[in-house]
Amino acid sequence: MTYPDNGPLCQITFVTAYMNIYETPFQNKDAEWRFRHFRKIAETGVQLSVICSPDCEQAIEHLAQEFPNIKIIKYMNLCDTWTYSVCKEVETRIGGESSIQLPNSRNIEKDTREYILLMNAKTEFLKIAIENNVWNSTYFAWIDFNIFHIFQGKENAEIAANILRKLSHRTFASSFLMMPGCWGKEYVHEEYLMNDICWRFCGGFFIGSADRIVELFDCVKTHFAGFLEKHRRLIWEVNFWAYLELHFGLSVVWYPGDHNLSILDFNVKHMSVKLAGLPSCEHIRYAYLDEGDYIPTSTSYIYYKGQHIINTRFVNYWLHPGGQYWIKDPDNYLRTRNFCSVLDAGSLLPFEFTEMKENAERMNLTCHGGSIYGLEDIRLYEYCGELRFIATSVNYSGVGHNRMICGKYDIENQEFVDCSVLLPPGTNRWLEKNWIPIVYEGYEGYEGYEVNVNEGNVKEGKEMFIYKWHPYQVGVLEPYFCEEKQTYVKELNIKIEWQHQTQMFSKIRGSTPFVDYIEGFIGVVHFSYESQNWCPRNYYHMLVLLDKKTLLPLKYSEYFYFNDTSIEFCIGFMIRENKYHFWLSNFDRDPELMKIDVPEIPLKFSFV
Repeated sequence: MTYPDNGPLCQITFVTAYMNIYETPFQNKDAEWRFRHFRKIAETGVQLSVICSPDCEQAIEHLAQEFPNIKIIKYMNLCDTWTYSVCKEVETRIGGESSIQLPNSRNIEKDTREYILLMNAKTEFLKIAIENNVWNSTYFAWIDFNIFHIFQGKENAEIAANILRKLSHRTFASSFLMMPGCWGKEYVHEEYLMNDICWRFCGGFFIGSADRIVELFDCVKTHFAGFLEKHRRLIWEVNFWAYLELHFGLSVVWYPGDHNLSILDFNVKHMSVKLAGLPSCEHIRYAYLDEGDYIPTSTSYIYYKGQHIINTRFVNYWLHPGGQYWIKDPDNYLRTRNFCSVLDAGSLLPFEFTEMKENAERMNLTCHGGSIYGLEDIRLYEYCGELRFIATSVNYSGVGHNRMICGKYDIENQEFVDCSVLLPPGTNRWLEKNWIPIVYEGYEGYEGYEVNVNEGNVKEGKEMFIYKWHPYQVGVLEPYFCEEKQTYVKELNIKIEWQHQTQMFSKIRGSTPFVDYIEGFIGVVHFSYESQNWCPRNYYHMLVLLDKKTLLPLKYSEYFYFNDTSIEFCIGFMIRENKYHFWLSNFDRDPELMKIDVPEIPLKFSFV
């Protein structure tokens, strides 16, 4: 059995259990139905530790012979569990089995005493798996035996399998516990926990390091009997975990998820690599000009006609740790200035910084005023021997919000010239950022991919832009007659589209232009988690490899961040002397050049 992602398996064990607790199967979900869905987990190849009731020994042993990634760690009945015995002991002490009631608002056929006890035994099963540790793992995940029934349709099942398979190759933080859930903590109230299901946690999947999962079981073990005795209620495991969080400080990394694919939509904070912690990491800080209220931030890079060139954005605001912007302007206008520099070929240090002039007439643009001025987050690229740029602008857009602007980056005269406001494809006319320029020498069919390409091949040497990552879309600029302005403008027309199944790329945005490197074109992409309560966004990054002939994405790296999981922006990138070079800004300021040896960021994962 082979799988598309290379590299050794991460030390993670997926733990599950099956016990036949119904005399009459609920909704015809009998053992055959449950084992059919469990097979889909087994087919992913992930390392599985299984606990099973003795009456199903033959069925599980048959699967274990077929799938070497299944290891049965224990046969036991529900009545053999610690969870069951504690409940029985409390019932005996306080007056018999009827002394502990079940929730009023439950499905009578499904939510039996045995079912709810089995659900509460999940942390116990994990503890048993950790004690046996047949896969010599550091990390463990609970996964419901028949979880694949919530992934409706073949495509969703394939996406889920791909996520689980890739999870086995991830690098994790040393200690964490992550749980998905449907409800925020503010919706948890004790009076409702006794009789109504609480979806603070989904229950069907969660993951963590061995130490944190043992802590979870210890917390359950400490308070389970006391809860039963005090409240005389046997509640679902998700309700009990919410109760522990509410009253006893159970601490988890919560992320929004439901009983569908989103249950696997992890917050990547605890499975990302800190580049600054890698052995080869080098930091280079430039001695920037003192421009008073303007400070340097994001930096773009290009190697053009034998010269290493950077553009550095200077801004007149300061981002506070809480995420608030302090704009240093009497009118509270946010302004951007751009400075160009040629770097020393050896040290990559700048000779000098020269401001690029914005002359609306020379740029062939109209300044429409407003409160945000300048060309933001410039990316440099070469097209037909000419040094060009693409940037975001509000004041030149003419629509009161972001539009992409492209034009010539004239370093001889230190100015932007021959610019155009670009229209996004189709009817999407709202905020636009992060188009990635790439000069493409022609489309060729690529066997093995289901690619949807518009009529007609892309002509040689077309100026193209990666517009979207899920679905993957690449477009070319074409004339579009604007009725409102009674003139032709440039519109991005999508030429390459691929509906791949690498679901997590739905969050991805462009970062750097892609560079030519042996196997294909490689560049940096990013995504972020939006802020809450004035907390700054958290940025994460990946390297992506594109096929040279088709521009289709082939591989990508693990998630990484540079120095801290805060606002880090990288729009400058190159490879030299077997080192990745990243030009990045830290918290919208403090730009630096970071170097990392190429082998330390392997392209481990393949697109599906």
